[in-house]
Amino acid sequence: MAAFGIIEVRLRPAWMVLVALFAASTGRADTVYLRGGEKLIGKVVVDEKTKIVIKSQTLGRLEIPRDRIERVELDPPSAGQPANAATGQAFVPAPPPTTTKVAVAPTNSPGAVGTNAPSKHRWFWRRKTPADEASTDWIQLKSGEWLRGRLYGMQNRKLDFESDELDDLTLDWKDVHQVISPQALVSYGDRQSTWGALRVDRENVTVTGAQEEVKFRRYDLVGIAPGSPRELDYWSGRFNVGINLRSGNTEQADLVTKIRVERRTPRTHLKLEYTGNYSVVNQVENVDNQRATESFDYFLTRRLFLRVPYTEYYRDPFQNIAHRLTVGGGMGYYFIDTPKVEWLVSGGPAYQFIQFDTVEAGEAGERSTPAFGLQSNLEIELSKRVDLELGYQGILARENAGGLTHHGAVTLEIDLTHRVDLDVSFIWDRIGTPQADSAGVVPKKDDFRLNLSLGVKY
Repeated sequence: MAAFGIIEVRLRPAWMVLVALFAASTGRADTVYLRGGEKLIGKVVVDEKTKIVIKSQTLGRLEIPRDRIERVELDPPSAGQPANAATGQAFVPAPPPTTTKVAVAPTNSPGAVGTNAPSKHRWFWRRKTPADEASTDWIQLKSGEWLRGRLYGMQNRKLDFESDELDDLTLDWKDVHQVISPQALVSYGDRQSTWGALRVDRENVTVTGAQEEVKFRRYDLVGIAPGSPRELDYWSGRFNVGINLRSGNTEQADLVTKIRVERRTPRTHLKLEYTGNYSVVNQVENVDNQRATESFDYFLTRRLFLRVPYTEYYRDPFQNIAHRLTVGGGMGYYFIDTPKVEWLVSGGPAYQFIQFDTVEAGEAGERSTPAFGLQSNLEIELSKRVDLELGYQGILARENAGGLTHHGAVTLEIDLTHRVDLDVSFIWDRIGTPQADSAGVVPKKDDFRLNLSLGVKY
């Protein structure tokens, strides 16, 4: 018993020291105020004459030139610790917060009453026009940091924002605590929409229009678009291209093209897609595969939608298909709709027309048949920069029109910059009963391709 008591007495001071060190390391936060009113919180790791480097919990490592900084407030060190690990300088208390409300800053933002913020004269020094101030957006991160600039929008739990000082940012919605915008288009609930002055806090969304104020839970927020409703705000898209050129013993040229254009409103979703694969080896064409699809979804609830029409055009002479057109419709449902995972399934009746490239003597060169289509699309966010998409489509038709056909695609999307990404796609096409050509040769049932392409988003 005595030995146990001695051990306990010796360990207690060690635990106290560890706890004190942990509290000091996790509780310390330096604050950098920028000239435009933005506020960064983290740990200053480099403090030089021309720049400051701050490590933000949400934004990562940021290098800020001195001429963009209003002032820096270093967290006072605890007793017995160095004044500033980055500079070795003594801590200088910050000036008291301004007591005059700045008209251009939102409530609780860096320029508002009761906050440790830049003084009012700096806002006038910037000489912003009334038009500039009217279009200013603000966001607050979970770390307490405030950013000022232009809101591009929020969709699929990603917020796009152009900071006045930090340029383009893409942030996870869970990392954003507040959004303030003088004018925005908002979709919420079961595909409802409204527009006006927007304020989002941790629990609620408030939109103040010319005639009324709409307030709902943050959980029900579906998307945000900047400004008042404009046709251009509903559209988005991406263009991917992959080129492979080879010379020497083998002359080869490969071209992969992918185009996606989407139009989203609170109640509708139009998607147009095109994928083309073309390859020539020693001046002989060996790949010519093209697929174009269209789908129009009308949402009955937040998850349930009506898909009418659904259209697909497909061409692949090496599968003995000169043209194949499928038109159908049906119902769809989002079985999973979370910030990290989204999975929808749709299906319904269809009509298919197919024209073969060549056929044996006595065989019909074209056929039409009723069919049934099934589509599935699963999107998984693996990290902030990497997304995985798994798409599948099956069409059941008569045996003489190909029988059961499958199209599957697994795509890894890697964001290189805000607008540019790298796509790696594995594609599988299968025809259940291929049609023999004029020489009696039956194409293989399965085709596999691996595509690598660079894409631009807009």
